[in-house]
Amino acid sequence: ARASLKHITSRPHVAGTPGDHAMAEFVRDTIRAAGIPAEIDPHRVLLSYPLNRSLDLVDEEGKVLLRAPLSEDILPDDPTSDTWWRNHTFNAYSPSGEVTAPVVYANYGFPEDFDALQASGVSVEGAIVLMRYGKCFRGLKARNAEARGAVAALIYSDPAEDGFGQGSVYPEGPWRPPSSVQRGSIQFISLCPGDPSRAYLPAGASEELCGYTQSELIPTIPVLPLSYADAAPLLRSLGGPEAPAPFRG
Repeated sequence: ARASLKHITSRPHVAGTPGDHAMAEFVRDTIRAAGIPAEIDPHRVLLSYPLNRSLDLVDEEGKVLLRAPLSEDILPDDPTSDTWWRNHTFNAYSPSGEVTAPVVYANYGFPEDFDALQASGVSVEGAIVLMRYGKCFRGLKARNAEARGAVAALIYSDPAEDGFGQGSVYPEGPWRPPSSVQRGSIQFISLCPGDPSRAYLPAGASEELCGYTQSELIPTIPVLPLSYADAAPLLRSLGGPEAPAPFRG
């Protein structure tokens, strides 16, 4: 198992890429070697990849105060850390967009977190919502932010739960280092999982199959994942009253 995992993680294998196909063949061949029949069954599916991303902190005059790297550090002792994908951190199915707006911190992005903000007189309508990973699926965070009127969302890994707050970070330990970014889909899988386009089915069959169209299963606002190194300056720039205890990381 250790050797198989080392091989699978030896090169990027993002869904739909040549590395993904190579690893699928490896898994198929390994299963066959154990005497179990196995085949690769290709399907057409909707996938998304980033062309470019950027995140700037600007003042009221539009002057750039900080430009987030949005990339992961190259680790000298880990040859797998220097790849094209290191500089292409993204959330799958995020739509394209360019947004300039105030940032509002919304904890984990639960409905009750937005309710707490509203009760305190803080509106996220027309704002970029900054949320931390954890407690619920990232697609729910995007959906909740969108439903409350946000124009974009940022989701970062909180070191209190997924970083130095838990112990030593990689490569000295197992926990997430400062520049590491959690990628992943932000599809609304609580409504209907699987390929949101149902590209392998006849046109229009997606709604018949799960009750939702493609446009209802993916966000309409841009969403970007952040490392806690990139999120920290945004958090420090926030004004307003001190966050209540449940909002603190």
